Amino acid sequence: MWSRDPALVLLSAEPAPPVKGGQAIWHQNNDVPEPVLLFLTCASLGEGEAIARRLLELRLIACATLGSHVRSYYTWKGEKQETTEYPLVLKSHREHLPAIEAEVRRLHSYEVPELIAVPIVGGSADYLAWVAASLAPAR
Repeated sequence: MWSRDPALVLLSAEPAPPVKGGQAIWHQNNDVPEPVLLFLTCASLGEGEAIARRLLELRLIACATLGSHVRSYYTWKGEKQETTEYPLVLKSHREHLPAIEAEVRRLHSYEVPELIAVPIVGGSADYLAWVAASLAPAR
């Protein structure tokens, strides 16, 4: 499905419909890597900064957004936990997930760090093109 809103592009394997005003639509096909959002929580602001900087240095991500502290509630090894964590949102391509996971495991203080990837099903054509241009070529 495609959006007629020029600010939002929904990705599809189908050819894009014509768009008035000459605005390009970026769409997914076999030649374009799949963009993803990754969600991660960190034990400290410094840990989040270190992970973000390293992944940017390796060009495994185009962008990292490190948020202010949040409270997390969960059960770990049978015990109820309440901790302060720092959310980190990363923008990348699916092909970089194994390398991102390896770096996160290397740098993260948690025994089992949260790392969740979801496909980006739509977005600004210009932004998604920038994400693609910011990443290292697939290895």
